[in-house]
Amino acid sequence: MLVLGIDRSAGGWPALAAGGVGAGRLIAALDAEPAVLGAVVLSTCARTEAYVDTARFHDAHRAFVRALAAASGEPEQDIARWTRARRGPQALEHLFRVAAGLESAVVGEHQVTGQVRAALAEAVARGTTTRSLDLAFQNALRVSRMARTRLLPRHRTIAAAAWQQAADGVPGLVPGVALVIGTGAFARECAAEARQRGSHTVLVHSPSGRNTADIHGDHEVAADELVDALAVSDVTLAASGHGTAVITPAIAEQALRQRSTPLVILDLAAARDTAPGVADEPGIHVVTIDEVAGHAGGVTAAAALVHAEAQAIYPRIAGPELDDVIVTLRRRVESLVGGSGVDEADPVLADAVRKVTQALLHEPTARAREAAASGRLDQYRAALETVFGTGTGTGLAPESATRRARGSAA
Repeated sequence: MLVLGIDRSAGGWPALAAGGVGAGRLIAALDAEPAVLGAVVLSTCARTEAYVDTARFHDAHRAFVRALAAASGEPEQDIARWTRARRGPQALEHLFRVAAGLESAVVGEHQVTGQVRAALAEAVARGTTTRSLDLAFQNALRVSRMARTRLLPRHRTIAAAAWQQAADGVPGLVPGVALVIGTGAFARECAAEARQRGSHTVLVHSPSGRNTADIHGDHEVAADELVDALAVSDVTLAASGHGTAVITPAIAEQALRQRSTPLVILDLAAARDTAPGVADEPGIHVVTIDEVAGHAGGVTAAAALVHAEAQAIYPRIAGPELDDVIVTLRRRVESLVGGSGVDEADPVLADAVRKVTQALLHEPTARAREAAASGRLDQYRAALETVFGTGTGTGLAPESATRRARGSAA
């Protein structure tokens, strides 16, 4: 198991902004790579990650970088520099931490668990999951529920945490009119938070011109209406990740001149929707995603549980891959030992062939099990291909369809 990803801590905001739009393209590109047996793509406001079932790291890495570069328009060398890779038990533990909210800006927030569940459902629908990936994600959802019993989160979502911080900093803040900037899933969550806080009117502005119907707002704000919308809104939730600043100092100043109260902006986009300098203006209160990051109580206990579960479950995740390696290894050794024309009708010779085969397989099989347990099975496969020839360690042609079918049926 391999995870390739870009998250907010690594930079690469344009690539992150493109991740949600290009998630389908990304999973299609990975699915088209012969070395990839299966893939699940998780795309949120703070991360774009591909969980990959593959025996060949470099081929999967190249496909990920090329697809994300095409979606974002960023150079491949920059995408490669921003991309982080984890293998084996470390990849599984990372998935568990993500699902439990331990890698979120607001530790313990719940929405990421739904995003993990949706990513698996999308992969199953596309037929790109495998038995190993399905097992990994199902256990991630189970472990996330266990971990949350040890966490004492202050807020359920990033938007809730940001709203509370704004309320603490701006006494008398009322939720009457909210302006949401963006049209993606995160913008939809921000609109839902505004409704929950008591906003009677939700305005929606799409910097990219995309349809805003999914946000369920009361009015769509055109580009030439943005200043007026900012002026009448009690709170603005910027969550587009458009890659280009939507609220410039000039726009903010024009809106502020029409108000008698502070201009409150919750800039929660991966790529900032407010330009540098906006937060420095008197009368403008900006809360960024970095400012709402905080640790819930019980993080140490939750992290320890996640680590222990990942270590315990990983051998089961690696099991199907290990089985394939051992089967292909056995077939190769048997073909070499029996390929000299041994008469299988002769029981003495047949018994000798079996004993020789078992002796030759004993050490490589033990090494394969050790490699699987330590997350180095892909390296072991590569070594087998070097020794025995291409195809010995992977069996990609026949195994890909078989394992994908097994994963879909699981």
